Amino acid sequence: MKVSVGVVCLLLAGCGSVPFCNTPSLRTEYEHISHLSVGPPFGPQSEEDWIDQVSLIGRCSKGRAYAEIGVGYILTNGGFYGPEDTFTGRAGYYLLGEE
Repeated sequence: MKVSVGVVCLLLAGCGSVPFCNTPSLRTEYEHISHLSVGPPFGPQSEEDWIDQVSLIGRCSKGRAYAEIGVGYILTNGGFYGPEDTFTGRAGYYLLGEE
């Protein structure tokens, strides 16, 4: 987990110095991840895997494009294998909205 937090800090520091990142940001979030069509109300709870986590996420954006990297900690675990720390990485492009 300590290494992952360091990666987020390096990303944020580096984002300010590369041409891609016009707006670096840092946020916290709570997230629930599960399957939409498995478990209640479609079947028994034993069929469903899920996690609830809190995360620290760094984001770089330029125009409609963005990249995010985050580290999290699992609060409740309904079948997600591995240690309690998590990593997320995303890249995307807004088709409508934010610029």
